[in-house]
Amino acid sequence: KNILQLLEAIKHLTEYKLTVIGSGKLDDEVSHYVAENDLQNRIKTTGYLSDSQISEVFLTGDFFCWPSMYEPFGLVYIEALAHGLPVIGYGPSINEIEDYMGIKCGYALSSYDSDSIKYAILELSNVEWDRSQLHNSTKSMYSPLHSSLKFAESIFYEG
Repeated sequence: KNILQLLEAIKHLTEYKLTVIGSGKLDDEVSHYVAENDLQNRIKTTGYLSDSQISEVFLTGDFFCWPSMYEPFGLVYIEALAHGLPVIGYGPSINEIEDYMGIKCGYALSSYDSDSIKYAILELSNVEWDRSQLHNSTKSMYSPLHSSLKFAESIFYEG
């Protein structure tokens, strides 16, 4: 999910800290990168976390960044938005979420190198986000009731 480019961006944004949730095949590379660049005080890796532990991390964060170069639809973006976090990520997914919700939700990447991620982080940091609006809009638009009604409309549409 492009974690190494995110680490590179954070390395140059010295006033930022990063929590990496989860684990995968790049764990050794991530650990090596953090140690090699003396980022242990700024980058924390958690490994697997329960849903409630992820919520705790989300509730203390400033934004969520998942700079995947391809994501058919990232439910994790919706989870982050439901916690009031603006998101940085795969451009088409972020654009689709914003179009659906009718509000600005974050930054849609069009390039996935470390400089583009760094720019996106700085851009998000310059916005006064209404985290309550992000939370409430996400809960409303992605609620089971709203989703069911939209699905029913698409089935019974006779246009």
